[in-house]
Amino acid sequence: MKDREVLQMLIDRMLIADVVNKIATLTDSQQWTELVDCCALEVEADFSSSANSQVEILNASELVQRWRNVLSSFKSTQHMLVNDSLEFYGERATCTAHFQTSRHLPNDKGASVASASGFYYFELVKSDNSWRVCRIKMTALQSQINQYRNTAAAMSS
Repeated sequence: MKDREVLQMLIDRMLIADVVNKIATLTDSQQWTELVDCCALEVEADFSSSANSQVEILNASELVQRWRNVLSSFKSTQHMLVNDSLEFYGERATCTAHFQTSRHLPNDKGASVASASGFYYFELVKSDNSWRVCRIKMTALQSQINQYRNTAAAMSS
């Protein structure tokens, strides 16, 4: 590999890591408009491991609006991503990262914090020198929830 190719690969790795981390931080800070910019026009979304849902193809705005509807009902959320592993396929790439999340919704019916951990699988596409997520799959390996909290959050969205 030539020096120029190595340099471009390193730049792309940093750009991809930045997009993936932005998804977590923009979600937690509820910067929904900026979050749309991390996504391709259409995104295949698979959250079936932790929610009663099917794999769907949504436009970026629809996906982010769904996240907003659910996550805005919590007092706070925290998504942490670590141990990212990247693979390149020309103008496409994959990134797998382990996650731990917590969501806080004070209530008098049990634990106010729900947590989950597992890994995210992202597929990204490069367009105009920017990387954007075109597929996201969450695989939850464990979770601790308060059923009342989930019901209250769903009802408020």
